Amino acid sequence: MSRKYQVVLSLMIISVALVLHICNFTGENEGSAEKKIVVKVLNDREYYEELIKWIDRANKSIHVIMYIYKTDTDTIEFITEKIIVAARRGVEVKIVLEGSQDVNDLAYNRLMRNKVQVKYDSRAHTTHSKLIIIDGYIVMVGSHNWTKSAMTVNHESSVLIISESIG
Repeated sequence: MSRKYQVVLSLMIISVALVLHICNFTGENEGSAEKKIVVKVLNDREYYEELIKWIDRANKSIHVIMYIYKTDTDTIEFITEKIIVAARRGVEVKIVLEGSQDVNDLAYNRLMRNKVQVKYDSRAHTTHSKLIIIDGYIVMVGSHNWTKSAMTVNHESSVLIISESIG
């Protein structure tokens, strides 16, 4: 992905996030304190660091929809271990993986063995999403699959949105 395309994609994601934020405040109670919203573009390697940080901080829930979750490297296995630890400490973890991608089988089996709620979507439709929602108000969405290449090699762009008004 060219740098120019990455910048344009980042600006589009930020624009969508801001529109959603503005819509969420429409009709709120008069005089209520406006809740803070954080929108941060996560390019390339920045995503991994933020993902690990927010999984570690999860208190209630981690919900994931992931197109490709390839746990054949230490990089992605570290994410898997963090998710398993979160589930063991009582965080509700639910993961939906793309059913047509056989590379997801390792992650699926490892999560199932560790009693993490994981399922495949229907093979009739492709779920190409890369979405994480933590505690109902921390959202990461964009182009990052959970693969070593997405985390360490590719040009990827995602956005982190933190807003209690969307929770």
